[in-house]
Amino acid sequence: MEDKEESNGSCFFPQSKKMKFQSEEEKKSEEVMENKEELNGSCFFPKSKKMKFQSEEEKKSEEEKMAISLDLPDYTILSPIGEGAFGKVYKAEHNTTKRFVAVKVLKGSSHAVRRERNILMELQPHPNIIQLIEVIGVEERDGGGPVYFVFELMDDDLKSIAERILSKKHQITDTQIKSYMHQLLSGLAHLHAKQALHRDIKGANILLNKKGDLKMADFGLSRFTLPYRLSELIINVKATKDVLSFIQ
Repeated sequence: MEDKEESNGSCFFPQSKKMKFQSEEEKKSEEVMENKEELNGSCFFPKSKKMKFQSEEEKKSEEEKMAISLDLPDYTILSPIGEGAFGKVYKAEHNTTKRFVAVKVLKGSSHAVRRERNILMELQPHPNIIQLIEVIGVEERDGGGPVYFVFELMDDDLKSIAERILSKKHQITDTQIKSYMHQLLSGLAHLHAKQALHRDIKGANILLNKKGDLKMADFGLSRFTLPYRLSELIINVKATKDVLSFIQ
């Protein structure tokens, strides 16, 4: 005799054929096995899907390990330290000079990579703009390979410092606040003097070192812009006397 299909929430689980007479121990054993297949009182997930989820985690872990061993003959990648708008950032050491640097790995479109490189090179050098040491792999970018931006290594960022201040793990003086604001406005003025907009100013993109130097970083969303012009001049409309007198 076949048992009726039992319902569990919205799913039905067909039961295998059983003997008409069944001991209490066998019933309890079957209930335990059914409970193991259930999750959150809903449908059970087949073992194949569970194994797939685990394999994705393992794949992600392998990708992170591969990222640490990047193909940079002059540098040794040490550890990941952050992530920018279009790439991840790693701490590295130059094999000859033993200088510690930050390496940003970009895998976006070649146009976006060249735009960020051009903006960074146009802003160099300035004491409140992150120093770009070198760019590796731009020529091969059209072939699909990554591009490496090598920057000076900073010790911290404003977001982390603000979080420590709120949790009372860090103290900051009025003199430091004035210094940071002066340096930030100095870097921003330099950007605007070069007719560039950062477009992503936030605590994580404002870097600091132990000497108290502040530098703006992560120009992945930055753009060059045109200086302001009157709309009458742009659309070539005859200006009024008031507008002409204002221009003069």
